[in-house]
This record gives sequence, C-alpha cells and structure tokens, in this order.
Amino acid sequence: MTGPVTDAGAAFAACAFGGAFRVHQDEALAAFEKTRAAGADRWYFVLPPGAGKTLLGLEAARRLGRRTVVFGPNTAIQAQWLEAWEGFRPATVTAGTDRELSGPLTVLTYQSLAVFDPDAEVDEEGRARRSEVSQLDRLHDNGRALVERLRAGGPWTLVLDECHHLLEVWGHLIAELVAYLAEAGVDVAVVGLTATPRAAMSERQSALVAELFGPARGGAGRKGRARKGPGRKAAAADGGAGAGGAPVTYAVSTPAVVRTGHIAPYQELAYLTPPSAAEAGYLREEAVRFAELRADLLDPGFARVPFLEWADRALTTDWARLEREDPELAVAALRLHHAGLLALPAGARPGERHRRAPTADDWARLIGRYVRDHLSGDDPRDREAYEAIRTALPAVGYRLTRRGVQRAQSPVDRVLARSEAKTTAAVAILGTEHAALGDRIRALVVCDHERAASRPSARLTGVLPDEAGSARLLLERLVYFPETAALSPIMMTGSTVACDRETGERLLTWAAAHGEPGLRLAPLDETADPDGLVAVTGSWTARRWVRLVTAFFTEGHAKVLVGTRGLLGEGWNAERVNVVVDLTTATTPTAVVQTRGRGLRLDPDWPEKVSDTWSVTVVDHDHPRGSADYERLVLKHAGFLAVDDAGDVMSGVAHVDAELSPYGPPPAADLDTFNARMLERARDREKAREQWRVGEPYADRTARILRVHADHDPAEPGPALAALIPERRWRRGAPDKVRLREYSPLTPRILLIFAAWMFGTSALYVLPAFGPVAGLATMAACLLLPAVTFAVRAWHRAWRVVWAPRRSLLGRAAAAVAETLAAEEPAVPGPEAVRHETRPGGVHRMYLDGVPEPLSERFATALEEALTPVPAPRYLVSRTVLDPGPRRRWPLRAAAALALRRILRRPLPAAWHAVPAEFGRNRKLAERYAAAWERHVGPTRLVFAGGPEAAALTAGAKDDDTPATIHTAQLRTLWR
Repeated sequence: MTGPVTDAGAAFAACAFGGAFRVHQDEALAAFEKTRAAGADRWYFVLPPGAGKTLLGLEAARRLGRRTVVFGPNTAIQAQWLEAWEGFRPATVTAGTDRELSGPLTVLTYQSLAVFDPDAEVDEEGRARRSEVSQLDRLHDNGRALVERLRAGGPWTLVLDECHHLLEVWGHLIAELVAYLAEAGVDVAVVGLTATPRAAMSERQSALVAELFGPARGGAGRKGRARKGPGRKAAAADGGAGAGGAPVTYAVSTPAVVRTGHIAPYQELAYLTPPSAAEAGYLREEAVRFAELRADLLDPGFARVPFLEWADRALTTDWARLEREDPELAVAALRLHHAGLLALPAGARPGERHRRAPTADDWARLIGRYVRDHLSGDDPRDREAYEAIRTALPAVGYRLTRRGVQRAQSPVDRVLARSEAKTTAAVAILGTEHAALGDRIRALVVCDHERAASRPSARLTGVLPDEAGSARLLLERLVYFPETAALSPIMMTGSTVACDRETGERLLTWAAAHGEPGLRLAPLDETADPDGLVAVTGSWTARRWVRLVTAFFTEGHAKVLVGTRGLLGEGWNAERVNVVVDLTTATTPTAVVQTRGRGLRLDPDWPEKVSDTWSVTVVDHDHPRGSADYERLVLKHAGFLAVDDAGDVMSGVAHVDAELSPYGPPPAADLDTFNARMLERARDREKAREQWRVGEPYADRTARILRVHADHDPAEPGPALAALIPERRWRRGAPDKVRLREYSPLTPRILLIFAAWMFGTSALYVLPAFGPVAGLATMAACLLLPAVTFAVRAWHRAWRVVWAPRRSLLGRAAAAVAETLAAEEPAVPGPEAVRHETRPGGVHRMYLDGVPEPLSERFATALEEALTPVPAPRYLVSRTVLDPGPRRRWPLRAAAALALRRILRRPLPAAWHAVPAEFGRNRKLAERYAAAWERHVGPTRLVFAGGPEAAALTAGAKDDDTPATIHTAQLRTLWR
C-alpha cells in the first residue's frame, strides 16, 4: 500500500511551465478555470494532433494540485508525457512510471490497469460471461492491486489521454473505476484529452463520454463563449454539449490551429493504382466465376421464374413503395437499368450514384431478393439455380445461407487491401517527395501490422506473399529499390527495430554515443540473408527505443520510418515528419485524424513546412468488388477537413481532387493522369501553403453546403435543374392535360364571385337610379373587370417568365428554400443569407451563411431535394419552361404568346420538381414553399404527389422523349 504524499499540492504549486502557452491552450485553460470555479471536477478537451494536448493536461493537473495518474494508450505516448513534464521548472515534482504510485505524478498505459484475467472471460461451463459482470471484477491481480492503491490514496487527478480509446476498449472499466473510488469517498477529478471531433461520436459513445465527463458535483454546465484571438474574427468556443449531449469543456478544429500558425499546413493526396499482374490475373479469374453466374441469371431457362422476368415485375411495378421500403435495392435496380438490363421504372429518375454498373453489393441485394421470392421451392431447376448461386457468391465476398445473402470474408478484399501494387506506389511517392524535398524529407509509412496475423488462403498461393501488407515486407521492398534504399528506411514497431545492415551499423554507433551501448545486430529472421535485413537487439525496451530511433530519424540518419498504426498511428511525435504514406485499412474518424496528425507538428528548421498525406488505393475495374479499397478512401475523407485545389477547406474526397466521386473510382484510363496531378501537387507545396492563408481571420465554424455539378441550361442564365418529371410537350389529348390547382394570392373563383356581385348590384340599383346608359356602362365594366384582370395578370406572369430571371436558376431555387426555412426558423435571415459561388467546370457551391451548422444542414438538404430527383415526394411544384430561341429573339412575342395561352387556359410547358421533405410535411408548409417558389423562380402550380393529377403526370412522362437534365449534387462540410 502506498503512503500518502502530503505535500503534493505545494510541490505542484512550486513549479511552472517554462515556456509560453499557445492561443488555443490559453483559451482551453480559461475554460477550465471558469468551469472549475463553478464547481466542476470533470473536463473534456478536444484539440487536433500537435495542438498541445499533453502540455494542457499537465498544466491542468498542476493547477489542481493533487496526486496525478495519467493513462495513455501506448508506451510512445507514455514517454511523451514524461518528456513534456521536463519543461516544468523547478523540478519539485518527479514524474515516474511506477505502478506503486509512489510519486505525485505517475504516467501509465491503459494496459497497466486493464490486464484482464483470461479465466474471467468465461464461466464454469466455458460460456462467455454476460456484460452485466463488473469490469473491475474481471481484472487480473495486477489490475486489482492498482485499483486498491488508488482507493487507499487520494485525492486524485486522473488524466485520460487519447480518450477516444475509452469509446472502444477501456471506457466502461474507467467509468466503473471512477464510480468505485467515489463510493469509497475518494475525491477524483477527471481530465479527458482527445483529437476525435464530437461529431464523430455515435449515440452510445456520447452516452459513455457523458457518464465519464459529465458534472459529477452538480457542477458547471459547459456553455460556449465568444472569443477572439490574434489575426482572426470572433469565434465561438466549441463548448457545450457535443453530439448526443457529450459534455465538452473546450474544442478547436484542426484548420483553426493551422490558420493560427501553430500546426503545419497540410494537403491530402491519393495514389490510385491497379493491382499487380499476378493479382489482376487472380481477380479476373474470380470475376469470371461471378460473370458466369450473371450470364446464367440472364438466361431465360435459369430457373422456373427467370431473373429478368422477376426483376421487371418486382422492381418496376410500384417504384414509390420500393424506394420507400428498400432504398438500397432501388439503387441497385437503377444501376441494373443503367447496364441496359431493366426498363426504367415509372417515376424513377436516375442520379449520379445510379449512373454506373451494378457493384457486387448491388448484385448481392438483387440476388438475395430473387432467391427469397422464387428459389425456395422444390422445382429441380430452382434447386440447381440455388446451388449455382451459392457456389459463385464467395467470389465477391458473400455467402448464401438460410437467412439469405450475407457478407463473408473474401480473398478479393485481402488482395486489394494488401496488394503488392501499394508497395510500388509507395516507392513512386517517396521518390517524388525526395526529389522535391531533398535531404529535408522525413517520411512516415504507416501499416496495419508488423507481420501478417494469418496466412492467406491456399487460393492466393502465388498471388500474395505470406507477409503481404506487413511492415516487414514493405521494409524489404524499400531496401530493395535503389531510389528508396538511399533514404535508409528503418522499421520500428512495439516489438522490433529493423533496417538494412549499413543503417544498423550507423544506428549502433549513434546509440552508443547517446547513452545506449551494448546493442547488436541479428538477422531479422532465422532464414534471412545475413547481409540483408537485421534487427537491432539489446537490453533496451520499447519505451527506450521509440525515443532513440525517433531522434535518429529526426536528425536525418534515416529518412523513411516504417511503423504500425498501433505504435506510430497516434501519440507519437516527430516534428520534422513532412510526408505520411497511409497504407492502412482503418476508416474510423479516430484512426484518420490520428494518422494524419503525425505530420502536423511545426518544424523549427523549416518554418514553411507543408505536410503531404498520401492515401494509397488499389482499384480493379474488372472485378465487381474491385472498388472496395476505393470505398475505404471515400470513408477516410468523409468527415475530414482539408484544403482543396481551389483553396477551400472542406470535407469529402473532393478535397483530394475535384474529379473524384464518392460513388466510384475514375475510369482505368484516367488513373495515370490522376496520379500525375497528385505528384505535381506534391512538388508545389508553396501553393498549398498559400491556399491555407495562415494568419488570416477565421470564424472556426462549419457549414453544410451543397456542391452542384450541372449542365448549362440555354434557357436560363445559369445551370439547369434536374426535373423530377421532365418538360412536357402538352400534345393534344395527352393524359397529363389535367387541371391542377394553381397557387395564386388571388384565385379566379374569388374574382368571378366579386364580378357577379357587382353585376347584380348594378342591375338592381344603378340601372333604375341612373338610367339605362349609366346602368349598362356599369354592368359592362363589371363584365370587363375579370377579363382585364385576367389579361393583366397573365401578361405580368408571362413577362416574369420571359424576362424576370436575372440570377442563376440555382440561386433562385435556393432563395425559395431559404425564404421558406426562415418562416419556420427565426434564426435564418432569409434569402439574403444564401451564398452562391461558382467554380470552373460547371461546379456551384451553395450554402446559408451566418447560421449554426444544424440549420445550414437543413437548408442544404432541402435544397438538394429541390434541385434533384428524390424518391416519393409528397408534393410537386411546376416550373414553366420555354424554348430559349424565341424567348431571346422576340421576347415581346414570346410573352404575348404565353399570356394568350394563359388567358385561353391552355396548359403550359412545365417541368415538375419535388417539394423538399422539410416543407412537405403538411399542406400549409407546401403552400408556403410554393409561394416562395413563385416569387423567386416563377409562376408555379402545386400538386399532391399522391393524387390523380400527379399520377397522370407520371404516366405521361413514361412516353415522353425529353429526359431529365443530368444534375449531380453532394452535401459537404465547409470550414470558415
């Protein structure tokens, strides 16, 4: 049992950090003091890698003045905390790693507490224990002893570094520990530090964070505060409740710290490569197996009910219901239509995500429904078809079970994730970066593992090496190629330090001069060439070699460091890293942020440093699952903010390259051109730094924007809109010549009633009183009033259609959405807050300025639904469409013709658009939207999509030869 350190408070108070805190550290400490003064004893800080979380945690612990235990995820981070404490002077408090907790400041790993007893994982009958078993009860004796030392001591400050790990492994254990200590009367303050943004949390994770970091003493609510910093406008602190109510004391975004100049600018790059020749051959063979199944499926004699006959009946009969009940199957159906295998279902309007060949996932959904509907009988043809499907599905990573088609492990996924082509790509990247940076290059290559956890299946013999994708095999390849061997690559993991013999000899000499004599070189493997790769062995531990090898690398004795995500993917610091090559398969927000954070620290020897982060991706266009690795690339960038080639900081794969789509990779013929663009950007770091605009004001706010790529509409001053139901030709006798209710502030019915009343009044009173002339004149005026009113109104509306558009049609549609949203939400300024920015190549960006992100997301989502086809809208609005030729050459004639059509009640050519779901909840909201649409877009009609009018429109649209305008729209997050 540990004796109390009674003078911990005085010892902490006697020392102080010897340097100056950064702007964001000062702001975080101010938020800490404010909540502390209000009685809080739980604090949760969110800062990006390199922003100084370690120093912030140490200063918070020093100010609390209690015995402190810091928990971190690995030994690299443990060493970082010990090194950071050396900056506090005088040395009145000694930091240690003693599990006995003998000093005021102890730095441990989470594993030192969470050492579970394997016998506690199962009960006496060998069954897994239920989750209600206490996590503390499952601890091994070493972990229980540490808990009891904490219980016997105190008061404590527990600092939980990289506490996103609490959401994955140790969270419930730490929560139980804090509750256990509180029940024992031990006063515990908890400080949490992470780089994972709040928005990345799930509801379950947010609940756990709230349990750990919520105010334990009735304490302080954490509300945001307005703040100002050097070189920027006021920005709201990211405090208050996070996603799902997770309490946050202070948070700042990665771009904000870049703009302030406290971490390095960065750019996200990608290298898209086809698989190696051997891998491509294997993938072709696997693709042939599935292609044979597809060919069988298309054979009319494949089963009792042919696949295409089923598809035509099941996927096209009730499209609205299919989209509503199974939207993913609806996507697969439209891709089947794109492949020419299915007629376009009535009411369906393909978008960008549908205009590509069916993927393996699409085929699996289609086949799963087909099997469920028709292959469960005893017909011999059905049984034969069932067996053919069951045999072929594993080629695309699926298996057929009694419960249907389910995902399964696929050798194809392993080939793509661990492809030899990734090593070749890494060599090309490092060669280009070396040519651009010279001896300044410090490259980190991150892999998933040091050695393969399992050997590939026998089917991959001769396709993938046993160690494919491992750090060891990558090191072997880097040493083999002359262009990378010159960079003296070295591998460092939690269990091994390895390199070529020449680099190893230099490392031994350097280590001896830095206090680590007695190291020796040994072949990395027993069967390895003695002159090949060697392991550096000796009495040192991982904590020691991480510090030494990092310093050896930082000084430039080795210019490429190969490691694993477990050791170097987070918490490890080397300020001179300027290239990160990501070969991992992890796509979680935590893994993405942490891996990219390795290159963000400022380099004191290169103030203009810009860090390049490369994502290496293998794409195979022949196999149905050949885009699986590309899908991981899309997930990595989905919520990550980075500067794009136009200088905007935004999320999504488009910040890598504007031509990249989230729905599929570029064509095979474009890969070389794409990679050339990426390598050229790597050579032009100065442009990337300029685009970040370091030192300029910023708000540190995000807004959801709509990024639109639209064709130009010759009839409008801007791009075209994609109609849900396209322009109608209004042929005589067409079934869609229906009388729709027209939105108007003054309906014809009211006007006719008023005219009839005036006519009757004139006949009864004016005619007898003033004689026949005056009476008849008054009656004639009453008759002419509706006609004149109709004519003026028709001319006014016609003139608006012909001449009113002065802004882009996109901008006018956005104004209608903003006006309707402003009527519902007082925080929305209205149409004047709409921002419409154009980019080269027909790209438009639209967002609502000056509103919180949730409102900007509602606006962007509603605008996307207004501009693009959506499944099963409740209401439709029309937009009059005219031939652009006569409208431009003879505007008066066009207006007169249009007015005459309206006077004669002739139907007008129109396209129909969905009323966004936000405004389609009821008729009142829909009418409000229609009124705004009329004011900004032009004369319109509103119709209920479930009524006979809409059914007639949809039925007529099937035979219309005017397709909906191609129009793509994607939601993005824009940082400002």
